[in-house]
Amino acid sequence: MVTLDSVFGSHRSGVHHLISLQTYDANSKANVNVNAEQSFLRSANLNDHTGEQGYLHGELAPAYGTLTSETIKAMDDHLKLMIVDVMHALAERRKDNANLSWDDVLSVFAERQPQTLEHYDTPIDRTDSFTKPAKLNFFKVDGSPDPTVVREVESWFTRFISDTDVLQSTQIDIQFMASIVAQTGATIKDIESLFYGKEYHEENLVDIVVLRFPDFEHPYFKTFRIKLCAWSLSERILFVQKDQSGIKGEYTASTYRPTKTAYDSMTEQMREDAIQEAEDIFS
Repeated sequence: MVTLDSVFGSHRSGVHHLISLQTYDANSKANVNVNAEQSFLRSANLNDHTGEQGYLHGELAPAYGTLTSETIKAMDDHLKLMIVDVMHALAERRKDNANLSWDDVLSVFAERQPQTLEHYDTPIDRTDSFTKPAKLNFFKVDGSPDPTVVREVESWFTRFISDTDVLQSTQIDIQFMASIVAQTGATIKDIESLFYGKEYHEENLVDIVVLRFPDFEHPYFKTFRIKLCAWSLSERILFVQKDQSGIKGEYTASTYRPTKTAYDSMTEQMREDAIQEAEDIFS
């Protein structure tokens, strides 16, 4: 029988444990509530997901929405069969690869089109960037973030994703990332840099791959990937500095549902066994 662990491994607790990046460093750990119905199944060492610079990355992670051991029982049988079908395919891929890549996930769904799966709506593949124009000001010696820029980056990210379900599923701490973009200047490190300072920073902040399970509100699988990279350039001569910063984003998403005749070739016993297996995955 396929299990969450056989597909997601240590990521099975869900994408929720990837939030609140500002508290992470090379020694960070987080204890998550052991409760399957809240999508948290065990403690996770966040060293697996963040580097020394706080770079949030990871292989495939699940998002369960409102799916629980109880709600799945009332779900449409075709959705249960789809869940088992996809989970078995992903588990098979994971036998050959230590971790599931974005390409692995896409190929599993592509192989099932158009016979058993079809797109629920139009796939999304877009890039966008936010750039704060260069400006001159009196420098802040601590390089503290400009709160106005933080708010602007938060608004940009919400518009860029434009999907409440994705924003709620990931709960990415965009305020932390925005504060990196909003750094206001070259910090003073020594007496020489008091007169001149120039700093360029570029941070890969996020590269996550998420498989969103079907539930009553969203009766389809959703795959999505979010990549964010922030950069800033600050140059100061005496007491005047020029700041420029920005963030680049890539967002890809697709939704899949079973076709009307997806599993018609299955025998009654095969259907019953697969449906039971789907219900047992979250028990």
